[in-house]
Amino acid sequence: MSQPVPPGWYPDTDDPTAERWWEGNSWSDQRRPRGAVTIAHRPSIVIDRTEDGIRSASTAVTIGYVGLWFCIAATMFSVLGAGFTALAWMLIIGLGLFTPIATVIGIVAIILAARAFGMIPPGPDRQPARTALILGILSTATGIIALVLCIPLGLLFHYLGALVQRPS
Repeated sequence: MSQPVPPGWYPDTDDPTAERWWEGNSWSDQRRPRGAVTIAHRPSIVIDRTEDGIRSASTAVTIGYVGLWFCIAATMFSVLGAGFTALAWMLIIGLGLFTPIATVIGIVAIILAARAFGMIPPGPDRQPARTALILGILSTATGIIALVLCIPLGLLFHYLGALVQRPS
């Protein structure tokens, strides 16, 4: 018993420069030039990720605000600790605890905001993602600036305070 020939384009026996469509049981009237390529039309699947993006942006905004509050606390503690020798513990808490937390939270906000940008089509729905991106950048930058500025300032002020308080 012979295998049935599957449907497809086969050389046309009447015209050597053409191909003809075999329907699986008979020839159709459809012909094309030999070697031509046809692309089958497949319905595309559209996945709307807008809701996920808006949810991600909203979460990123909340995380960005938390990071900003940690930045404010880190800056206040670091400046007070750097300026007053008696409050050196504040410098340690500001730089050792609040600044790293603010920096990490800022980076998380940036990542979530970038993820949201990829899921939300251009338009007004992207505003929360922009806000989260700005908050994340502020949190990260403020944390880094606090580290860069307050450590040398703290050391300088404590050194100068020790010189002033030295008994003569």
